[in-house]
Amino acid sequence: MASARTLITPAVPDAVLSDALLDATPEQLQHLFAAVPQDVMANALGDDVHLAGPLAESEKAQLSGLGDELDTLDIWDFGTDAGTPDPQGPGHKA
Repeated sequence: MASARTLITPAVPDAVLSDALLDATPEQLQHLFAAVPQDVMANALGDDVHLAGPLAESEKAQLSGLGDELDTLDIWDFGTDAGTPDPQGPGHKA
């Protein structure tokens, strides 16, 4: 956690950082959080921030890049519980 904290903006709370470290390396998180504009991060964390106008093309590109980075993380396959049968039947692939 301490080594990740040196790479990640202090705006990210420790609880958020520790949860994120369960799914990504500190370097991946550094890249991911750096792609988020400050006003977006502030809004996500509940700070009262108002945009002065529409997003600039560079900001849209940053957000698009963030989505691409999220797609590379292996956190989207939650699998099934070993004790819970698949409602679609054995051998069903999602």
